[in-house]
Amino acid sequence: MSKKIVLSLLFVIFAAAMYAQKEVTVKINYGEDKTAESVKVEWHKGMTAMDALQKCATIETYPAKGYVFVSSINGVRNVLGDNAWYYKVNGSSPGKTSFRLIIKSGDTIEWNYTKDVCSQKVDKK
Repeated sequence: MSKKIVLSLLFVIFAAAMYAQKEVTVKINYGEDKTAESVKVEWHKGMTAMDALQKCATIETYPAKGYVFVSSINGVRNVLGDNAWYYKVNGSSPGKTSFRLIIKSGDTIEWNYTKDVCSQKVDKK
């Protein structure tokens, strides 16, 4: 193959890679309440884990001491002391709230509705 053809092919491959849509995967595991889902959303620089979730789900949040927490995803709400929404990025707990954690293209953000280990159960007398 001539040098010109090889260079042209390399340019096309490079251009395709540069313009390929950058995305992240958002997985939502509702526990026993609903069927789990997985959605790819377009990523942009500065995107947070909460931003990615908002692109593919209806969420409710609540503020607490300078933080913002997810309290409901697609109608499945936290039940103080029972179940709550927790998230992981690429299989690990990031140690930051989702509204502050900047994610990268290719990341997988998994939201799990599971046992609330952070709140005390409210006595409903």
